[in-house]
Amino acid sequence: MSRVYKYHRLKDQLIKIEREPTNKYDKNAVRAAIQGKTIGYIAHVDKERFLRQARLPYFVRADISGGPCKDLDPFTNKYGPTENYGYHIRFYI
Repeated sequence: MSRVYKYHRLKDQLIKIEREPTNKYDKNAVRAAIQGKTIGYIAHVDKERFLRQARLPYFVRADISGGPCKDLDPFTNKYGPTENYGYHIRFYI
């Protein structure tokens, strides 16, 4: 299946990992941000281990891909939107 993404892959981005004590859902939240914009959070199951091992804020380089996309329907040969998409972040530590 062929997939076309709305956004281009972002290569070699500087990402800041930091606490977000003002988060209304989790006062211990740890967010990942690019230029001050939140792109995601460290998963709850990984957060405690991450906090023990890293001094925050922590900067890391990463490639980011994914997001809204369209899949090629092999029967109609047309692209249609998909609701099953995600983002992929590859950190370089």
